[in-house]
Amino acid sequence: MNYYSYMRISTETQAETNGVQMQKKVVSDYCKNNGIELSGCFEDEAKSGAKLEYKNSLDISVSGRAGFIDLLAILQKGDKIIVQNTSRLWRSQFDQVVVTKSLIDAGADVISIEQPTFSLYNQDANDFLINSIFQILDQYDKMMIATKLAKGRRAKAATGAKSCGCAPFGYMWRGREIEVDADAAEVVKLIFSKYEELKNLRKVAEAINAEGYKSKRNNPFNKMSIKNILTNSFYKGVNTYAGASVEGVHTPIISAEQFDRVQDLMKSRTNKKQVA
Repeated sequence: MNYYSYMRISTETQAETNGVQMQKKVVSDYCKNNGIELSGCFEDEAKSGAKLEYKNSLDISVSGRAGFIDLLAILQKGDKIIVQNTSRLWRSQFDQVVVTKSLIDAGADVISIEQPTFSLYNQDANDFLINSIFQILDQYDKMMIATKLAKGRRAKAATGAKSCGCAPFGYMWRGREIEVDADAAEVVKLIFSKYEELKNLRKVAEAINAEGYKSKRNNPFNKMSIKNILTNSFYKGVNTYAGASVEGVHTPIISAEQFDRVQDLMKSRTNKKQVA
């Protein structure tokens, strides 16, 4: 029988409050106090949003869970996996089913330091109830953390600051502040001017591509990427979050007058197509 440890963090918040280093200390102390010598340590750090995809008994493909896959590949019957909490192994009921089935198929079991009565094979009704409550509470804590983060982003957005996410083409993040990307901003200005001149998304994309400009992902522009830029009110200084719009604190790239003219042109062309 071999003992292995597994640690995982899945969000920036967890990285700050329950990171791999903290988990290592908890596991190390547990092993020292119980005379356990680990045969290996596995971890997945800062892989937010990783989801397991179950195919068959020992066939799991995953993005961001390479450490867990390596652990699963060497497990033998009777092996034990030590975790601080079962939330390190799964983050949803679906993941729990996938992980549990795979570990049982391998003949392994889990030692959860914070849930001492937990076992994948536990048949005791009271222990099952207690472990289920712990898992529900853990899920509740995650939901509360997500809610607090969402409230924080909403509060920040209410001040006019961009609260999160990628900077639109023409802007860039500098620390926690968003600034104009001078070169890309000139392309944004050109796109708006070209649309007023050509009044056609495809023709604008062709004109911009002909001049050698590329999108934020270094791809040629297309009708959709042009439309996304032309309809993004962030360029005229308005910050929109969760359906609410406020005057932004960032520097506008396009004047409100030009932005509104372009919207009127786009609506006019849409109405003509519908009539036709």
